Amino acid sequence: MKMRKDALGLFWRDEPKPRAKKAKIRRAPPDPVWLRDDYYPHLEEALSTRFNLMDDQRLCWHAANGTPLEFDTEIYPNYTLIGFRTFDENREYIIMEKIPGVCDVDYEKLRWIMNNFVTVGFNNAAFDNPIVEMVLAGLDTYQLHEAVGMMINARLQPWLVMRHFKINRKAIGMYPRCIDLMNVSPRSGSLKKYAGRCGIRQMQDLPFAPGTHLNGNQIAILRWYWANDLNSNEILHAHPVMQERISLREKMGQKYGVDLRTKSDAQIADAVFAAEYHRRTGDKVQKIDLDEYRGTSFHFDPPQFIHFQTPYMREVFKHVVDAPVYINFDARLECPGLEGLKVTINNTVYTMGIGGLHSNEKSRYYVSRDGWKLKDHDVTSYYPQLILNSGRYPKALGPVFVAVYQTIKDDRVAAKRSGDKVVNESLKIVINGSFGKFGDPYSILYAPHMLIQTTVTGQLSILMLIERLELAGIQVVSANTDGLVTYAHDSQQATMDAIIEQWQRETTLELEHTDYAALFSRDVNNYFAVKEGGKFKGKGMYNTSSLEIDPKFEICADAVMEFCSNGIPIEQTIRACSDVAKFVKIVAVNGGGAVQGSEYLGKTVRFYKSTAEVEEMLVAKTGGIVPTSTGCRSAQLLPEALPSDIDTEWYIDEAYRQLPLIGVMGYQRAA
Repeated sequence: MKMRKDALGLFWRDEPKPRAKKAKIRRAPPDPVWLRDDYYPHLEEALSTRFNLMDDQRLCWHAANGTPLEFDTEIYPNYTLIGFRTFDENREYIIMEKIPGVCDVDYEKLRWIMNNFVTVGFNNAAFDNPIVEMVLAGLDTYQLHEAVGMMINARLQPWLVMRHFKINRKAIGMYPRCIDLMNVSPRSGSLKKYAGRCGIRQMQDLPFAPGTHLNGNQIAILRWYWANDLNSNEILHAHPVMQERISLREKMGQKYGVDLRTKSDAQIADAVFAAEYHRRTGDKVQKIDLDEYRGTSFHFDPPQFIHFQTPYMREVFKHVVDAPVYINFDARLECPGLEGLKVTINNTVYTMGIGGLHSNEKSRYYVSRDGWKLKDHDVTSYYPQLILNSGRYPKALGPVFVAVYQTIKDDRVAAKRSGDKVVNESLKIVINGSFGKFGDPYSILYAPHMLIQTTVTGQLSILMLIERLELAGIQVVSANTDGLVTYAHDSQQATMDAIIEQWQRETTLELEHTDYAALFSRDVNNYFAVKEGGKFKGKGMYNTSSLEIDPKFEICADAVMEFCSNGIPIEQTIRACSDVAKFVKIVAVNGGGAVQGSEYLGKTVRFYKSTAEVEEMLVAKTGGIVPTSTGCRSAQLLPEALPSDIDTEWYIDEAYRQLPLIGVMGYQRAA
């Protein structure tokens, strides 16, 4: 607990009383039946499952027609599974198994498949592909299991593991073409989480500990589990967001002559700039010497247009300019004088940092009415314009960077204005990814001075606009790194336009404006805006269709948004919903995963509130109760229809509890 500066004096002590820690409820850890040799979950299903195996004739037909194949591997000390499956409704399988003294894979067929198909997996570029290379190099199941331990537990790169086993990768002759869904996916998360976000019916964790020597029944269960993992791949691959992101990578790859289907957004930026550098100069980008940067420091160099009007903001500006920026011995940036810096303008607090600016509003709402209007003002190509204005470039790329970046920025603005969504979004990936790489010492775009110059200039520019608007009596209700939201009367519109126009001239930046009917904020990370016409724009818990966050009883957020924007009663929205996926929550559980009764659920669990008497959901190793799971039933197998025991009344009450959290007071559920 923080202590006030004047809490201690010569004749007084006014220290805050320590808060009592809330006692954690723990039960005796459950008996780990899932670790026993006779633990056979889903054995009947596994033994009854029949795989539609693909013969060689069908394999050649699919290769000729460019059919992509799902791809995944499973590695245990005495068992290796490498398998593929088509995406079509026939679901044809190729299963290759390696069991000491029992069976082995067809090496030539495996190499041919990897070289003649586009394979689709999750983390396959960094894990499954190298595993196949090791199989083709002749490693046995025990060596493969050792290699997996080196990659996962010791976190060694695959090429180091192969060096350990003296594998010559060129001699293997494997040149895979693949789509890595982990890198294509927005943000980060496990395959189980992404599949849960997509509403997959069966969520299942790895059924046996990684070092288990499997018997026949366990091999059958693992094979069944592997097929379910392919279901997770399939549902994630089919998601509209993923299809769009894959399509963008394919089109960008054609434009720049680089295969981008295994790369994350940030990795794409590296690949594109490396390709363009080679095309323009005929040379490969040379790595810079990081020792030139390690252990050094510098200061932000403000552009001439940054100036403030109030003494307070001038002091803030001076503090930012005087704050040293350090590059530590890992070549990473540290700026203790800037990170978390609080700035107050007209009672609204803004937080600065290396990553960006944001306001700290909480439990507020605003509605456009009676001549008062909400407007969202976003800067067009904010960071790109600031980067180009600075005239700076990463040392490894030199002035070529500026030419390439200007072309990308101009092409993106033109595409956005013409409505070409594909080009706009693909170039947005390069622009955002390149900025993020300025602070990555392993990137050809490494430029720590540019990172600070760009992000701090951007934050000060927005604060400069906020100060001017507030001095003119125009309220700024929310702000972030690249824009702000104002709440102004019609009579203030001309003044606001003049201030914005002057700011645009001075900064050479341009604002785009969107009218909001209403804005409801729980906090800076959870809010939703209602656009003119009734469409929602949400973040955090109110972005209920996102692949980026885990579901958290989404029906409650839906009911709140419908009530606040359209006046639809909360009870009506919740009772009318028949989609069980809207009623679940997904939670990652550390400590060995979760257990309910005698059923091991796994490290990623899904559950809903139930009216029935259900056993507590416990953390496997400690016996602690899984957070927010009290009164919940596991939904690892998602019911096809709304369960009869779903606690509809709890969801209605929860939605009402959320109203005051967004500033909507005075509404209580009727008795």
